[in-house]
Amino acid sequence: MSSGDTQPADLISDLAHELRTPISAIAGFAELLQARDDDRLRHEAADQILAGSSRLSRFVDELVATFEADHELAVRFTQARARTVQRGSP
Repeated sequence: MSSGDTQPADLISDLAHELRTPISAIAGFAELLQARDDDRLRHEAADQILAGSSRLSRFVDELVATFEADHELAVRFTQARARTVQRGSP
């Protein structure tokens, strides 16, 4: 299925997967921090949590930018069609 043919349910499923994956990793590393008293492990887990949260933040920023761009294109297309209809009107 091409990106232009993406159904809303597919989009939601993809979004859920993209969000759940780093959230699961972040939660897992947080559980390690709670369960272990190893400073090295704590530092590694903290680094992984920061990296995961950064990836998730970038993903959300890209998602918002994509939806904003799609909305802007839809508005421009609608405005262009309105001008064409006006010019073609008697």
